[in-house]
Amino acid sequence: MTPELFIAGFRTFDEFTGENLGLKLEFPHKISLKPLMMTPEEGGNYELFGMIPVNKRFRRFTALVKKPDGKWYHMTAQGIEEVPEEKVNRAHF
Repeated sequence: MTPELFIAGFRTFDEFTGENLGLKLEFPHKISLKPLMMTPEEGGNYELFGMIPVNKRFRRFTALVKKPDGKWYHMTAQGIEEVPEEKVNRAHF
């Protein structure tokens, strides 16, 4: 049986200086890991529902979260705002 959640982490900052490495991440909102599985008939399909971009230099954390209705929200210490999916695709890391 496959896990319900698939979590991936990407380091886009230099671990010593904290500077952004200038990486542009592009990612699908749906992914299938079936080609990598020993028993692909047991699931392996995942859909993006959240991201946590981090500004390490300023120690600022934000979150992009998709609700079950398909709408995306950007959450910060200042509040929560609905955002279009295109903004999620251009999230800065």
